[in-house]
Amino acid sequence: MQALLVCVLLALAATGCSGQGEVAFFPQHDASFIPDRGREFFAGKLVLKDGCLRAEAPPRSGYDHRSRLVVWPRTFSLSTEDGSVRVVDASGRIAARIGDHVRFGGYPSSPQSVRLRELEQGLPTDCPGPYLWAGEVTAISLDGPTTLTLQLPDRELHFRRQETLVGGQESLTALAIGELVLDGQCLRLGHGDSGSFIVWPPGFTPHYHRGVVHVRNDAGAIIAQVGDRLAMGGAGGRSDDEMCPGSAWGANSIKVLPDVEVYFPKQDGPLAIDQEMESFVGRLVLDGRCLNADSVRDRDRRVYPVPPLLIWPDTFTLSAEDEVVGIVDATGRTVARVGDDVRFSAAAVSYGQAMEWSGFREISPACSGPIWAVADDFAAVPDSESP
Repeated sequence: MQALLVCVLLALAATGCSGQGEVAFFPQHDASFIPDRGREFFAGKLVLKDGCLRAEAPPRSGYDHRSRLVVWPRTFSLSTEDGSVRVVDASGRIAARIGDHVRFGGYPSSPQSVRLRELEQGLPTDCPGPYLWAGEVTAISLDGPTTLTLQLPDRELHFRRQETLVGGQESLTALAIGELVLDGQCLRLGHGDSGSFIVWPPGFTPHYHRGVVHVRNDAGAIIAQVGDRLAMGGAGGRSDDEMCPGSAWGANSIKVLPDVEVYFPKQDGPLAIDQEMESFVGRLVLDGRCLNADSVRDRDRRVYPVPPLLIWPDTFTLSAEDEVVGIVDATGRTVARVGDDVRFSAAAVSYGQAMEWSGFREISPACSGPIWAVADDFAAVPDSESP
């Protein structure tokens, strides 16, 4: 499908939104985003520079830090009601505002060279690439956080939370992993200078019980406590809080990682029925914090040289006995341990499918290799049958 490129010239009602001109160029496309493409993510702050809407990646996002000119879906539009610049989706919902931290799902560059040429012909020279062809857009607003104070035996806890989340609370803009630390009056993700002051989701509250600070969600459930190792979806930036300066992390999803500190991505429900499963044997290995299958062979005894990263059935869990990581099935039985020769069925999936089916917040960027979704027949090979 040919791209539709439109440059909208819009006189901004609000001075001071950019300070660099009163014209916003709003290029659009009508590209299709099929499941195994267009699922690449870029997280950044939406800024208006020289009349161009750009996404600038935060320092800790793990993405390419260059800013990208955003090419929006054809159904999106630009609005300046109430003197603020905002992007509106097809349903009329505000998708993002200038200054929001935004997660873009789409192509990080032009998917086809012809579209790139058409785009460059339609834009002024002061709106250069690289380009981001946006598909889905989810923004976190860090404006107007509320502050709570919790009285501790020896000091006060300074707790900040967002008033609103723009977009689904389960959506991720970027991923940060670290220990929940009480640093003076501040709850941070990580220790020392690398720790980020956490701005919590709306409705979250701090509590103190038996000498431990923990955080509850708006339903009253304990989400995390100091000392937990957390995976947090959200967006990074700088803290404007004088009590807790430095870097900041606006969280929109929070998960406590297993005590064994092993990344354990799971399938979100059963595999799609059209996935063809094949039978393999190999050895379960722990590479850093990543579970892989090494020395993999298929039924024709072909050897796969690159160990695949495994995505597990949603009913499986981890165990740690005698400091050895094990895999536990839905019945509570340990079916295999690290170092075991194993037999299993699996299907190779694309990165886009893994993003769609798995708990993305549990997949570390450090875990590489082809991605395989394994079935619930995963089990250790009896010693009598080991190669």
